[in-house]
Amino acid sequence: MQKSQTPITIKDLDKRFAASGADLDRRFAASSVDLDKRFAASNSDLDKRFAVAQVDLDRRFGVMKTDFDKKFTVMQADLDKRFAAMQLDLDKRFAASEAATDKKFAVLTKDLDRKFDILFEIVGDIPRIQRDVSKIKTDMKEVKTDLRTIKKVVTATSQQLNDHEFRITRLESA
Repeated sequence: MQKSQTPITIKDLDKRFAASGADLDRRFAASSVDLDKRFAASNSDLDKRFAVAQVDLDRRFGVMKTDFDKKFTVMQADLDKRFAAMQLDLDKRFAASEAATDKKFAVLTKDLDRKFDILFEIVGDIPRIQRDVSKIKTDMKEVKTDLRTIKKVVTATSQQLNDHEFRITRLESA
């Protein structure tokens, strides 16, 4: 026994297309909302990571600068004290010494030798200072590398966003 088939009318087709269209609109709206949420979360996360990285870089640079300033101030104060002590010592010796020229010359020679020893000691600290400056340069290179990484992440996220926008545009025009 054969079933009788009822013919499909244009009105039936219109109803089916309207139902399909409404379903597609509903699905598109849901996926659009989902994509918007994902983009917002991704951008928020990226903004947070960038802000944290910026704060960390600012903090690290501040610590390096503060450390350098402290060392420089201590070294400068130490040099000032040494030179003041040398000057005071030389003034005292020279004023107190009324002996013969040979005696004065011997005292001055010893004093100059001591001053040169102090000066050589101070000059000996220059390589340490150069190492500290080199370390700061290395740290700055790390900061630059971190910034490049952040830029790459931002670029990748931007590309993903553009890709999603392209897909949405294609879905809308379909």
